[in-house]
Amino acid sequence: MCGITLILWEISKVGYKFSNNDIVMLSPYLNRLIKRFGEYMVDLEKMFHN
Repeated sequence: MCGITLILWEISKVGYKFSNNDIVMLSPYLNRLIKRFGEYMVDLEKMFHN
């Protein structure tokens, strides 16, 4: 288990309540400003007219 999972498990055992939306906000994976797969320009004219 990762550190975040262990911490959530421990605080839930002492009575802290959290929702799925709360957990989503804790994700260590950055995705708001990063284009994971890059940006690809596809020129269909060039592909089909060569």
